[in-house]
Amino acid sequence: MESSARTAPRVVGRGRVGAGELIAGGSGLLLLISMLLPWYERQTSIAGAVVIESWTAWQSLSVVAILLFAIGLAAIAVPVGRGLWSPPERFRDDRLLLVLGLVGALLVLFRLVLPPIADIDLQAGDSADTSREPALFLALLATLGIVLGGRSAAGRAGRLR
Repeated sequence: MESSARTAPRVVGRGRVGAGELIAGGSGLLLLISMLLPWYERQTSIAGAVVIESWTAWQSLSVVAILLFAIGLAAIAVPVGRGLWSPPERFRDDRLLLVLGLVGALLVLFRLVLPPIADIDLQAGDSADTSREPALFLALLATLGIVLGGRSAAGRAGRLR
């Protein structure tokens, strides 16, 4: 009895994780870490006393923080899932990474331009200075890394022209 390639059962094995997926996964991890670090700082001088406050993404952003957390988790899940299982042929994880990375980058850029820190009423002689912390720029870099990882994954497969 002969067995042909068409009648042989198809064995589903582990997928191969490419450099693009690894870049996106590492960037997703970097995004999650950056969300725990201070994004904004305000130094207020009132009657000679200086008060310094700082806010992480979780403290200053509500819906945006949840969306960025989901984007970071998805970017990590793609290479983990690809390493453990073979995805369906029609599933385009490169497109998923591109779209999620672009959405994340737009959200971070929005909060870079318009910080969500409320103004305070000051008296004559008092001052307040609000600044953006390095973790905010790290989050922007991480979301752009997710985009780069998705682009690299698409280029590796020759899917994006």
